Amino acid sequence: LTVKYIVDFYGGCLFGGSSQNLWLYSICVTLFDLFAFQSAEVSRHAIGVMYCMYRANFRVCRNIDRMTIMTLKALAGHLEPIALQLEPTTEETQHTAKELSESDLDLALAKLKRISQGLDVLQEYGTLDQSLDTAKKDQKLLPLLLPAQKNQQRIIHNLVDLYVRRQELDLEEAADCFMVVVDGYKRVPELQMHALTLLCHYHKQKQYFAEAGMCLIRYILILIEHMGDEDYAHYVEIGRNFDPLFVSPWQPLDRVMAKSIEAERFEEDQTFTVKTLIRKLKEALGIFLRSELYETTVLVAKQLVLIGERLRMYVGLSFYHQQIMVAYESINASELKGTRFLGTYYRVAFYGEKALPLLHGKQFIYKELKLTKLGEITERLVKSITSQANGRLGGEAQVRVLTDSGNIDQSTLDPNTAYVQITHVHPYFTNQQLQQRVTTYERNTNISAFYFETPFTVSGQKTGELREQQKRQTQIYVTGSFPNILKRLQVNVDQTVIVNMSPIRNAQSIIQNQTAKLEALVALFHPNINELHMILQGVVKVTVNVGPAAIAKAFLDQTMPPSHDEKEQDGEELRKSLLELMACSGRAIEKSEQLIKNDANNAPMKPFHDELTSGYQTLLDEMKPFLSSE
Repeated sequence: LTVKYIVDFYGGCLFGGSSQNLWLYSICVTLFDLFAFQSAEVSRHAIGVMYCMYRANFRVCRNIDRMTIMTLKALAGHLEPIALQLEPTTEETQHTAKELSESDLDLALAKLKRISQGLDVLQEYGTLDQSLDTAKKDQKLLPLLLPAQKNQQRIIHNLVDLYVRRQELDLEEAADCFMVVVDGYKRVPELQMHALTLLCHYHKQKQYFAEAGMCLIRYILILIEHMGDEDYAHYVEIGRNFDPLFVSPWQPLDRVMAKSIEAERFEEDQTFTVKTLIRKLKEALGIFLRSELYETTVLVAKQLVLIGERLRMYVGLSFYHQQIMVAYESINASELKGTRFLGTYYRVAFYGEKALPLLHGKQFIYKELKLTKLGEITERLVKSITSQANGRLGGEAQVRVLTDSGNIDQSTLDPNTAYVQITHVHPYFTNQQLQQRVTTYERNTNISAFYFETPFTVSGQKTGELREQQKRQTQIYVTGSFPNILKRLQVNVDQTVIVNMSPIRNAQSIIQNQTAKLEALVALFHPNINELHMILQGVVKVTVNVGPAAIAKAFLDQTMPPSHDEKEQDGEELRKSLLELMACSGRAIEKSEQLIKNDANNAPMKPFHDELTSGYQTLLDEMKPFLSSE
């Protein structure tokens, strides 16, 4: 009780300025030690003292910011033995990691468990104190204390989970745990940056270099936010230059808030310096190059050039310009070969109220490496959720893969069975966006919308004749965008859009998709001739009855009776789309001719080019009766 009275009486000295930060931090470290003390009475008194410190902070400042920051820093000290095991093993850390795993880890885990239990008791102290607060002067304390306490427990739980279950956690689960820690340390940027570094190393170990690079970009943005005033003024624009990588522009932390956080540091921190900024940008440069995101490599290199020019780093400038040259050469080579694949996307939905309670009813978009096949991701996810369901149910759990991509009636599912529904999806763009996003990179960067299509007919069959074939397009949206520091993002189910297309609308969408693909290639200075020929072949040398001529005959032939859902406007729009496709195909033929004429390496493609040209002329003759509006 004496200690509690002292805290209340001298609260102004503790929280009235920043000079007591180190002392305040030491007290929090000691109190967390006492939380885990064997004596229940000592532990209970320590919890009471910590609550009194929160209350004193609130009475002096009308907030608990200082205690929140100091307890997070103190907690990080107790989590250090666990965090050390999650760091990549080097020659310098190998001996330490082994020594910790043998001597201290069991003790550290037990201590963290008791600290987490102590935080629950801290909440009880707050509830009791509020009931005794007849003057109502601390009524706003508990709503501030509860989120801080829950946040600390989430950090403990997720870091411990990462260590204890490190062998069984799948890629997405582990990254989600890291993300909780990153967000939990938001008020302590140096700890947040350390958590991002751990997540970055994790992604690199799993060969997810794009995600590792995005961790570094977020690290850099936090670093810039917390630089001193002079450096911030010079380099804040560098942070804004990364806006093309995100759905929303970067909003740097308010300078008043940044300064208040800076005031809680014990001493001058060498992390938030230009030297660190350069080091992290150079690290990002190498990672994005490995991820084949060459355009992002150029973006990062240009920021280093800005810094190098300002600081007159001539040797560095030479290197950065060389890296830009390497990146542009890599873009050219990969586009010419047509071998650049930046990811495959799947919508994954989980069901199982008892088997998968944390995932039940949730949908995610998974970003997989290059050309990951449906069977590969299915095998991996089935293995993962089998492990989760077995752990939850305490035995052999049943796992089923739902092959239907439509909506699932959850009332028909067994709550003790784990279900997973996996559907291949494509990035979704409007026609205007398709004209703006021409290259492989542009169509795989900063994407937050996806779609998949389900064919159907009125008769109930999936496929039928052109005049019967309909299509249901499901458009889904995620929070954030890819690439991301996470490789799966949750679907905003409320934003899902379902578009049912009539047969003529379905036919028009096929024509528009072909036109968009051709326009994207024709717009390039030196497109891949193989890819150009492949798309042209799908237009002018169709082997199945779904080409432009077949579509025109099915819907624009005046001798054919119109379908019940066809409108005159639909026919005019289809005719316009076909005219655009034919015009674009003509430009593609000309582009093919230029590529063969200007590059000797393309000479072997001349015979096939001639076939395509002949096919185009034949198609024009077939289409003429249908393309006139008269």
